[in-house]
Formats: sequence, C-alpha cells, structure tokens
Amino acid sequence: MGTVILTLLAALLWLALVLFFRRNRIWLLYYVTGSVGLALLLIFAGVYLLPLAAGMEYATAYAGHALSNLVGIPTYLVRAAPNNIFVWVVEQTPGWMVVRVDLECSGMLETAAWIGLLLFYPSWSLRKRLRLIALGAVGIFGANLVRVVAIIAILHAFGKQSIVIAHTFIGRLLFFGLVMLGMYWYVFSRLTIHSLADRITARMRA
Repeated sequence: MGTVILTLLAALLWLALVLFFRRNRIWLLYYVTGSVGLALLLIFAGVYLLPLAAGMEYATAYAGHALSNLVGIPTYLVRAAPNNIFVWVVEQTPGWMVVRVDLECSGMLETAAWIGLLLFYPSWSLRKRLRLIALGAVGIFGANLVRVVAIIAILHAFGKQSIVIAHTFIGRLLFFGLVMLGMYWYVFSRLTIHSLADRITARMRA
C-alpha cells in the first residue's frame, strides 16, 4: 500500500511540474522533466506495481533460449526462485555456466527511456510518436535479444573465463551500436532533419 501511495504522489508531482513548464513555455525543462520523469515512473511501476519487468525478463529468457537452440547452442531454462529465471549454457569445456536474466537484461530500462523521449518529443503528431514508440519497443527487444544470444554464444565457445569480455564489453557495445545507430540516429536525427526540410520547403512555397 505504501508503494502505491508513494508512486501516486510522485506521479502527481511529476504531472504538476510538466503542466507548469508547459503553461509557462519553458520547453527545455518541460521536455527533460516529462521524458525523464515518465521513464522513471514506468520503471518503478513495472518493477514494484505491475509484472512488466518480470514479463520482459521471461520473454527475453524464452526468446534467447529458443534462438540459441535454433542456431545450435544448447541451453536450458530453470526457475531458481519466484520471478527468477536462469539460462543454463551447456557443453562447455569444462562444465557449464549459469546466466541470470534480470532487469538489466530485459530491455525494460531502455524501453522506458525510449517511451519518455518520444512521447514528449515536440516535432511530430501524437499518432506518429505512438507508432515510433511501438516500432522502437520491438527494435529494442530485438537488439537486446541479439546481445543476449551473442553473450551466450561467446560463453558457449570460450567458457566461463570470457564472461567479462562477453557481457561487459562485447554485449554492451553490440546493444549500444544497434540501438544508437539503428534507432536513435534514424529517429532523432534522420527523421527530424527530414521534418525540418519539409517545413522549410513548405514555407518557401507559401
């Protein structure tokens, strides 16, 4: 009950600040407060109030397990505790390795940030922003799945000693590259430039 009340109070404070900045046309603070605040609220609600985090962890674990087996890397799914999934990577030399799928591996943090950044982005209509949010969520899930399977493949090929390189360096760099170049650059750079070009062209013709 206390968590629900705390979340509602935080949401009301966030909404009041967003409306205040919008009414007074303080656009930078409006965008930063709106996007960052919404992302934090989504993360908090998804972890503590709704089964969003657990659902995304399960989806990542099952999809990663299916894709790994599809490409010939044998894995097993094991629930070690409630809301706690492990992917067991087998046939290493020697032994096996357990990979825990948690909040950081689920893509929820990145998805929440994507929703906040786009929902308050001023350049496009609400319909276009919602469409880009949906496409981006699918893209983030796919990029995260590529990262997870890449980590599993490296562990399967090189064993436990490769965990730091696989997870900390290669996995994160791969995910960062896919998301930043494939999504953020396309949406916030390419589409914005095209929108500005269309507006300038329309004004010149008017």
